[in-house]
Amino acid sequence: MDFRLSSVLGAAGGVKLSADLANVTVTRDGELLKTANLWNLIKSGDSSEDIMLQNGDSVYIPELPYQVLDDE
Repeated sequence: MDFRLSSVLGAAGGVKLSADLANVTVTRDGELLKTANLWNLIKSGDSSEDIMLQNGDSVYIPELPYQVLDDE
C-alpha cells in the first residue's frame, strides 16, 4: 500500500466538506513533522505536500468555520 498522505486519507474514506485542507498537521514521535497544504496538491498538483507517512504518525485535519459547497 502507498502510504502517501493523500492515499491514506482516501483509504480512510476521504474528508468532510468542512475539512481545512490547507492546514493538515502530521506529527511523528510527538513532534510536529509538517503542516501540509493539500489544497496545493489538489489545485496545482504540487506533490511536495503529499508526504510519505510512517507507522505511528498522527494526522490532524481541522475544520473550517464554514462548510465548502460543491458548487463553489
